[in-house]
Amino acid sequence: MDAALADWGPDGGALTIDGQAGLGCRLLHITPEDLHEQQPLREGECLLVAHGRLDNRADLCRDLGITDRGDLPDSALVMAAYRRHGADCVGHLQGDWVFAIWDGAIRRLMLARCATGTASLFWHRDEGGVAFATGVTGLLAMLDSPPALNPERIACLVAGMEDAEEDATVFRDIRLLAPGHVLTATADGIGLRRWWRPEDLPPLHLSDAEEYHRAFRALYATVVSDHLRVGTGSIAATLSGGLDSGSVVALAAPRLAGPQQAGPLRAYVHGPQLETVDCARLIGDEVPQAARLAAHVGNVDLVPLRAPSATIMGGIAQALRVQGMPTHAAGHDYWLADMLAHARADGARVLLTAQGGNATVSLTGKGTLLPLLLSGRVFGVLAALRADESGWLRAIRRRLVAPLSLAVRMRRHPPVKGRSILNPAFWQALAFSPSAPRNFDRRSAFRLGLGGAGRGRAYWMAAGAVHGLDVRDPTRDQRIVEFCWRVPDAIFWANGRQRGLIRCAMADDLPPEVRDQMRKGLQSSDILARIRMQRDEIGAALDAIAGSADASAYLDASAMRRLFDRIIAGANTLADLMQAQMLIRGLSVGYFLYSAQAGNIVPNNSEP
Repeated sequence: MDAALADWGPDGGALTIDGQAGLGCRLLHITPEDLHEQQPLREGECLLVAHGRLDNRADLCRDLGITDRGDLPDSALVMAAYRRHGADCVGHLQGDWVFAIWDGAIRRLMLARCATGTASLFWHRDEGGVAFATGVTGLLAMLDSPPALNPERIACLVAGMEDAEEDATVFRDIRLLAPGHVLTATADGIGLRRWWRPEDLPPLHLSDAEEYHRAFRALYATVVSDHLRVGTGSIAATLSGGLDSGSVVALAAPRLAGPQQAGPLRAYVHGPQLETVDCARLIGDEVPQAARLAAHVGNVDLVPLRAPSATIMGGIAQALRVQGMPTHAAGHDYWLADMLAHARADGARVLLTAQGGNATVSLTGKGTLLPLLLSGRVFGVLAALRADESGWLRAIRRRLVAPLSLAVRMRRHPPVKGRSILNPAFWQALAFSPSAPRNFDRRSAFRLGLGGAGRGRAYWMAAGAVHGLDVRDPTRDQRIVEFCWRVPDAIFWANGRQRGLIRCAMADDLPPEVRDQMRKGLQSSDILARIRMQRDEIGAALDAIAGSADASAYLDASAMRRLFDRIIAGANTLADLMQAQMLIRGLSVGYFLYSAQAGNIVPNNSEP
């Protein structure tokens, strides 16, 4: 396991065996305190390994009566919190973290994951005991034989949907510890407990919209500042032309200016190399938008990346090497790998992202006026419609008709995209019926960012670690999620204007071209042209999938070939793009299954 995870920790590490328990850690020095890490950490009969970053060190030290010295690593604070509060220590920790503690006094193993799941932790149980690792590749290395596959998760990956089981992976007996959860293992068995329940928080009542905006802006600035803690090396960021990454860059770049700071914030924006999809409602090339934002913010070194030498199959293979299983968004694997490689080559140690923004800082909101109407407050409905900037007719359609239609549709299961390239016999045997994640309805799970157990963030963490990077997402910070969860829906609709919270709160931070842009950016916008340019490589991958008994058991290779031929002969429309993304998801899963059949679950090369 240690060897399999060596790329995650180039700065050393150690293993400790203590009776029934063996703990290991690979070290990656990012923050100044990381230089003093010595893990596994022993105190009394407790052993601890941890990964991540604590953002409330000062508060923790006051609570624990500890002097915050510069040589005090975060792991020591986690250990002290556990010694003071036991398993409830998780509620006292702010930041991105996972940890494991073996308490020899009570013979208990405790695994814990932070509230929003930015860091990941996988676990496996068999007759020999319980094993865990921050990466699936660590668990695969310890197994004597390839683990059984999870058919439902494989179907969900191809279909682009989430499972009913939020902690599922493609391996039946390997689970992803869900965000905000604690696992305890003793001689009596295993227990799972969800310790973070933001849905129980009371609504936030402030005097007016401006006070919400001021409170959000102040909190967001603090959170971004907390995410800038780094020792040696620089801080970089991903950037698009949108509100989420733009707001992170707008808050981070000024804090890095000045003679005592790190200098310009290097911001990477992915743009198309080839012809883009033709769609007036979407932005195919976000480089110009990103340039306007960089000029407005200042202290930003904008780096456009076109990934000219990256290939779709190469990106898929790289993702499988890093994560040991297919990703949830395989159509982006090629440019993500290119961006991470550039960031590391440029000396970055921290990469800021904003993957969670759609569910938090730039949440659209429901905008529905149905509750007002059903409660008989007709004048309130009329006042809201009159104030709506989109006009009466559009406001009626969006805020009354559309919510009513959604309520009717939610009574039925949503259609399953991607079914056409699944093996019909497999589909029928599976009797697949997607349902909501446990504990939440779909809308709440999205708004909390808990849908999918943070699988996407698990991949960002793994891919960043093997490049020597700590990938951080301020829009997924626990404080931001809780604030946005408590904000009334009306604040996300500023006089009928969607994403009103961030547009109003950061009106001066963002240029009008970004702040007021209603079109969304389209990632991988030249994917159709790339498929056509790389047709030989993709065709060879399809041949390999068709010749693999394991892959063909799940996928309809003939349907995938017909879809491929249609894309090659098709146009550059949004409908063609959706078909292409479905094909690439199938390629990712098919290549994984083909590699598994060959006895090589984690491919060692980039050839299909």
